[in-house]
Amino acid sequence: MNMKSTIFLFKNIFYIIGIFILPFVFTACEDTVKPPVTETVLVVENVQRGLLVYNGSTNTTASGSLANPVFDQIIGQKTSNLIAANLQLKTLSYLIPLYFKSATNDTPFIAPFITEFFHSVSGPDTTAVPTFWMNNTYIGNASTTAADINFQYNKSITGATPLVGVAATAKALANNNIEIKLKAKAFDNLSGDYHLSVLILEKAVDGYQAGATSSYVTHKQVIRASAVQNAIGIPIAFSSNALLSNPAKNSEIEKTINFQFEATRQTVRDNYPSLIYWDYLQENTSVIVSVWKKTTNPNKPFEFVNAIGVDVK
Repeated sequence: MNMKSTIFLFKNIFYIIGIFILPFVFTACEDTVKPPVTETVLVVENVQRGLLVYNGSTNTTASGSLANPVFDQIIGQKTSNLIAANLQLKTLSYLIPLYFKSATNDTPFIAPFITEFFHSVSGPDTTAVPTFWMNNTYIGNASTTAADINFQYNKSITGATPLVGVAATAKALANNNIEIKLKAKAFDNLSGDYHLSVLILEKAVDGYQAGATSSYVTHKQVIRASAVQNAIGIPIAFSSNALLSNPAKNSEIEKTINFQFEATRQTVRDNYPSLIYWDYLQENTSVIVSVWKKTTNPNKPFEFVNAIGVDVK
């Protein structure tokens, strides 16, 4: 074989190798190049929202035929800037958020955070059920209508200029964990301390309701837990430390809070079969992130400032 033939042979061999090998080389390179992970950027809207709190019970006929028809009607309007929360505090309710004093104690107590929260949202009828409250205004008791609630919303929320805004996301993670990211922004130079609350809600759960046309009804937007804890890990309604303190205009702060759902032990369920237990499902869970201003009034230690409600995704 002469030199020209040898060169020609090697050229063809390298050409054939290139056809079969190079695509694999480029594919391997492509597999190692990962697109950048894009985090959701929280943008705080200059919007004032209304937080409607319905203080109800499952064992009083005044709560109505559909848990509460007025509360259900307002929820059905799907107003994006009106956030609804179903607060169950009384011992007459099967929906009270539960608290256990130890990992082996099977006696359910009213979770301390819900009583603390109630102090800042209750009206003059502190023993009445149901009652309605929006932002810092008591609306009324069992005689409250949807028109009353809409009137208060239009009066105090529509067109209002917020002092502080808030944005949030809630992401479902493994092992029943929820990652809550939030951002708060001051829209003016403000004085005082502004605190945080993060409530976990069950969007809908079927259970008993006294006085209902059918006693087995759907309860909506039920407060089940608080994602804010004190120094020793007990859930509390409002953060111990201020989220913002004397904030300057346009100042912002971001936080990440992790919450883990823990199912109620079967021994408790067996001992208290009437209670309406929380069985966590991502698609049936929402989070309300709120900002509150600390006051010197022991009867109303926190005043509502603004909030946002988001689904767990």
